[in-house]
Parts: sequence; C-alpha cells; structure tokens
Amino acid sequence: MPAFILFMNDINDADGYGAYLQVARTAPTTAKLRIFGDSAPLEGNVPHGRVILLEFPDRAGAEAWYNSPEYQSAIPMRQASTTGFGVIIDGFPL
Repeated sequence: MPAFILFMNDINDADGYGAYLQVARTAPTTAKLRIFGDSAPLEGNVPHGRVILLEFPDRAGAEAWYNSPEYQSAIPMRQASTTGFGVIIDGFPL
C-alpha cells in the first residue's frame, strides 16, 4: 500500500528554505512529489503556509527516504527556516 509524507510549514526564511530544497532534492526517492501553495485550515491550529506531499510505493520507501543520509542532512535547514510539522501516513484501500 502507498505511504505518504506530509509537511505543512510556514516559511520564516525564504533563502534558507530554498537552500533546504536544494539539499532535500538530492535524497534518493521513488516518490511522487506534490507542492501546494498556501493552505486554509478548516479545523485546529495548523500552519497556513506551504504544503508538501510525497507519495511512496510503501511505508518502507517513505522511511528509507526520510532516514537517508542525504535527507537527514537537510532536516536542520528546514527546521531553521520554517515552523510546522511533518507526518507519515499509511494509505489504505477505499
């Protein structure tokens, strides 16, 4: 089953976030990447900014990407330039 990684972030430092994206894109992946513009929360306290959704063939692929040395080196850059959260989500058949 597919698995997804979702990041929702308010960007506090555009230059730092741009540098993060350059490094993050070096992580080996089979993911389908979707980047969305600003979000409009319907419920709860969530960031209003950038939404990034990565779709992987399975959870193992999502975890391998997140835990790769290449992506691990990018995480501090994202954390320094944004506020928000990231989650891994298991897909399921409808």
